[in-house]
Amino acid sequence: MTSSQDRPRLERVAINVPEINRWIGFFEAVLGPAFERTIIQQAHGPVEIAIHPAGIELVQSDVKRPILRSFHLATQDPASTADIAHGLGWHTVDSVSLRGRRHEVLDAEGLRLLIVDTSSNADNGV
Repeated sequence: MTSSQDRPRLERVAINVPEINRWIGFFEAVLGPAFERTIIQQAHGPVEIAIHPAGIELVQSDVKRPILRSFHLATQDPASTADIAHGLGWHTVDSVSLRGRRHEVLDAEGLRLLIVDTSSNADNGV
């Protein structure tokens, strides 16, 4: 039996937004100021993101309205979590290192799941 300490925990949800400044303003009014902005490189070019410590990630996008992009699960056993997701029809599309931690990126019908490796040796050799 898996203890609650071994289970993945929700770390963050990412939302595609059409106007990142507007949505930063909204979430800061609700959660308080603390967004950290950065540019990430994606296959189609650079993308601006803003991350709040409360677990919200805003992604500048060409969507007409906010839409759920992905959710991030933090776990010390990413292989088991990925195996479960694969069994449910999710497909691995990428593996990246972000903020010093490995992220396995899975996709199911356009929704992304990022499995974040929180084990102590998660980013060795990368």
